[in-house]
Amino acid sequence: MSSAVSRIHDAAASPEAWPQALAALTDAMGVAGAALIISNKSTGNVDEACFSGLSAGFKADYVRHYAAVDPYSPLLDGSWKKLSECLPEQLLRKSEWYNDFVLTCGVRDILGARLVDTPSRYLRYSPADRSNLR
Repeated sequence: MSSAVSRIHDAAASPEAWPQALAALTDAMGVAGAALIISNKSTGNVDEACFSGLSAGFKADYVRHYAAVDPYSPLLDGSWKKLSECLPEQLLRKSEWYNDFVLTCGVRDILGARLVDTPSRYLRYSPADRSNLR
């Protein structure tokens, strides 16, 4: 875990180090994947995203399309929240984001939190626990 923490400190100073930091954190936590998403509060757009493990190949899809229709991320605050406890199953069954992105990544439930909240940006982190895989 100390290696993961060291990589996170490096990434704070150098954004290009986020992929390695997230991969180290994913390995240290023993999870199947994770997402780190930095959003711009004034535009509502995703400024930066880093995905590891299961969802690594879906970053471009998320940034290009699914971030705009993601009903879960706006609900995150400083506490850990499960997708299945925030949004009703009926809504998820109809959700393009859930059906075409989340399930396609191989995940059925998400645990996430807003880790950093500044006047201009916020950073969300979501590990994909192996128990939440499809």
